[in-house]
Amino acid sequence: MRAVACASTGNTSDPWQRIARAGLKAVVFIPEGQIAFGKLSQAVDYGALTLQVAGDFDVALRLGARDRP
Repeated sequence: MRAVACASTGNTSDPWQRIARAGLKAVVFIPEGQIAFGKLSQAVDYGALTLQVAGDFDVALRLGARDRP
């Protein structure tokens, strides 16, 4: 595995430090207009790529849950 992806409104920021230390790339899909920036800033600080999607949390969740080769 080279990367980990998830959907978040900011509450999943704590694990990103461990992911970064393991050498994995992190991608966070953020639902449009539903972001807790204070919580999400920790994921960004640890190098997670954050992508805002056009849609709600369910759309972001579907993107984060897809298997990647």
